[in-house]
Amino acid sequence: MKRMILAAALSVMFAPLASAEGTDTPAVQAVKKHSSHMGMKQADLNEDGKIDIDEFTQKALNRAENTFTEIDKDGDGVITKDEYREFSLEKSKAMFKRMDRNGDGFLTSEDAQHRKFKKKSHKAKPQTQEAPAE
Repeated sequence: MKRMILAAALSVMFAPLASAEGTDTPAVQAVKKHSSHMGMKQADLNEDGKIDIDEFTQKALNRAENTFTEIDKDGDGVITKDEYREFSLEKSKAMFKRMDRNGDGFLTSEDAQHRKFKKKSHKAKPQTQEAPAE
């Protein structure tokens, strides 16, 4: 039962939008942001140095509940098509704004190139210099 709830919760979190090529969907960005802030220490509720399935599930459910609350604008405990559409539109506008590097209201190849370069630069490993031979 717990896994069914988790699956339903995660589907709400990850479904909002398809991504443009080379970009993450808002849901993926939210998960990345959440993951980077969550940290091992925060997720490890019993402080045993490991995150077990119950700890992981609890964190995922908490995140799903927060996302559900964000989408359910009127707080009636259900998400309507209009609420979901508004949520998706807000996330889509935010994604477009992040991608439109020069703010001209258009996505251009220059915007895409900047995004590709930025992704590659994160993957690059720092080079170490060898000490000169004596």
